This record gives sequence, C-alpha cells and structure tokens, in this order.
Amino acid sequence: MVDIHCHILPEVDDGARSWEMASEMCRLAVADGVDHIVATPHANHEYDYNREDLEQRLERLRNIAGGKPLLTLGCDFHFSYENIQDALQQPGRYTIGATRYLLVDLGIEAARGLVAQAIFYGGAVLVTLVTIYVLLTSAPLNFGF
Repeated sequence: MVDIHCHILPEVDDGARSWEMASEMCRLAVADGVDHIVATPHANHEYDYNREDLEQRLERLRNIAGGKPLLTLGCDFHFSYENIQDALQQPGRYTIGATRYLLVDLGIEAARGLVAQAIFYGGAVLVTLVTIYVLLTSAPLNFGF
C-alpha cells in the first residue's frame, strides 16, 4: 500500500515534531501494511518549501527507518498564483519524486466549487482530507438555481 499524503518529515511543517516521532510513524505505517510513503510537506505561504533541504531530511529519515518503508519526496502543493508561477519555472520542484504527478491542495472555496460542478454533471469526487470533507458537508452547496 502507498500513502501519497503524509507529513512525516520532522520540524518542517505541522506534521512530525521530532525525528523520533517520524521514526515511529514509519514503524507504525509498516506494521499497518504501508510499504511506500510520499513525504508531503506543505508548499504554501506559511511554510518554506526548499526541495534540497527536504531531500536531505528525507535521506536522514530513510537511514533512521532502515529503508522501510520506501520514502519518496513530494509536497502538499497549495494552489496559489505564486506556487503555480514557480512550478512553471521549475517543473520538477513540487512533483512526487521524479514523476509528473503533483498532490494539490485546492483550498476550501475551490474544492467546494469543483465538488458542486462534479455532482451537477454526475461525476464522482475523491476528497483527500477529512477536514475539507467536513467543511464541504457542513454547509449546503449552492448550485446557482
């Protein structure tokens, strides 16, 4: 099993608070059947996303965890004008490993609008964060009619 959204790198955002906590998160993940974790530190106005520093932290965690689970760097990409401009200038900076895949945090209002459109047109929606699910379901969606 692959966990594609995990704030496992210590002392970089609101995730793991220490190397010990990150190590324990790895141990528990493996015990639960997770064999690959994508470390997804925030890339937003609140937290600096320095890919080189994060790669070094990830390598340290790989050593601490003894190679299990497999660890790859990605990010929790905040959908903002500044981030989009930076991603266009540096296409591989925010992606999951060396792939073209990007985990995007649309924010509450954008997510609410997309969910409304998908439901209106008969689509299915996958919500990645329980918090967003709660916020989306706590107020009725306005379809404009």
